[in-house]
Amino acid sequence: MPSVVIICPRCHRHVHLRQARVGQVQCPHCGHRWVPRRSHLAPLQPGGDKRRLNTVSLSAPPQPSPVGPPAADPDSPIDAATNAESSQRSARTRARMRVRDVLEQSVSDAPADVPAPAAPSSELGLLDALVQADQDAAAQSRPPSSQSPTRQPSPRPRVRMAPPQSSKPESQRFWRAQQDPLVGKEMRGLRIERKIGEGGMGAVYEAIQLSLERKVALKVLNPRLRGDASFIAKLEAEAKILARINHNNILHVYDFGEDTTVSIYFMVMEYVDGSDLTELLQRRGRLGQVEALEIIRQAALGLDAAAQNGIIHRDLKPDNIMISKEGVCKVSDFGLATDISIGTGDAAARVGTPAFMSPEQCQGLPLDVRSDVYSLGCTAYVALTGHLPFEGESPMDIMIQQRTTPPPLVGQDRPGIDSEAEAVVQRMMAKNPQDRYPSMAAVAESLKALVERLLNDPSGGTAPPTAEMTPDLPSWLNEE
Repeated sequence: MPSVVIICPRCHRHVHLRQARVGQVQCPHCGHRWVPRRSHLAPLQPGGDKRRLNTVSLSAPPQPSPVGPPAADPDSPIDAATNAESSQRSARTRARMRVRDVLEQSVSDAPADVPAPAAPSSELGLLDALVQADQDAAAQSRPPSSQSPTRQPSPRPRVRMAPPQSSKPESQRFWRAQQDPLVGKEMRGLRIERKIGEGGMGAVYEAIQLSLERKVALKVLNPRLRGDASFIAKLEAEAKILARINHNNILHVYDFGEDTTVSIYFMVMEYVDGSDLTELLQRRGRLGQVEALEIIRQAALGLDAAAQNGIIHRDLKPDNIMISKEGVCKVSDFGLATDISIGTGDAAARVGTPAFMSPEQCQGLPLDVRSDVYSLGCTAYVALTGHLPFEGESPMDIMIQQRTTPPPLVGQDRPGIDSEAEAVVQRMMAKNPQDRYPSMAAVAESLKALVERLLNDPSGGTAPPTAEMTPDLPSWLNEE
């Protein structure tokens, strides 16, 4: 017998029956079961071909069969409500099937190696189709009114949700990623182990020098500054300055250059197993006076070696003083340092951290080593008291105080401080450079005698040296 093509009442697709039969039929497309009726027969193709259509158009729903149940009376309220409900249900069904057909067709036509589109990308289209189907069904089921023309409902505005965006730029997300892209890589004989810290110019990593099997610190320029020649020149100048100074209290530098494999500028430095003075103060609030004075003394020894090479630091502060677990102090970060011996004219630039800048540095006057003496005195004040000597609402307010306000006494914020220790800090922070120590060597000499006296004679306004004074620095006070 010839095959019969019928239309599934749920998905409106064509189902081929190889023989006429009586009973239930299951749609191979949607799984719907029903008993075929004459109204379910599919229309013939144009041209008189006896084969039935096998697909349904996505642009318009299939036309109903001319043969079907008798039309309902539109004047009957029961038949009108039934027709409206049936029209709405049919419109929703057709909209869902149209959207599903489109999705299935796009997935089946895609190559094997191309992943299927994600569900959220097509979810918006499905919602729009269902909304439009409800509007079409409501418009068809609304009875005509003789008083006013039928108003077509305006389509709902299409709301697209923008993808979540990070509040930080790409360069910052790169440096703050949980898994840094440089960690684990090898370059120039180094294997990068972990990130230690980061700042505005770049990040510092702990690395292993494979040839000597020792830890080193790797300073990397921030990728967003890689195209700025001025920042590259600053990093190179810092490396050359550190290479000129060979002292136990100055951070040593081993190498500088560019690695084209990972496109970075870097500087290889000595690795200090410890913390900086800022981290130590954050943990303990303030230091014992013997401990604080010894840290300042060692920093003065390193800075004296730099001054003998014509180098002034210009950015001395607790962040740039490293302290190892053995108690050795290392002055670091010579990024703003300048060579006053060659007279480049850069010594008068107004650069630095306002809370630690000397009065002449705030005014943009030519500098010498006595400017670093003032900055080291501010650092000593912070180490002994736990807070800054001058504070303000803006950097300009602090710079004005540095020029005009007398330095506060350490004893006001720390009762019981040794009077000689207070006098040393006051002299280091004198407003007039002529009233300060003339050199870092003179500062170190005064602090050495003071520390020895306090250790041998703990009386005189200070508590005896105990483990509370030097909990993290065993047996380091006797080291030069």
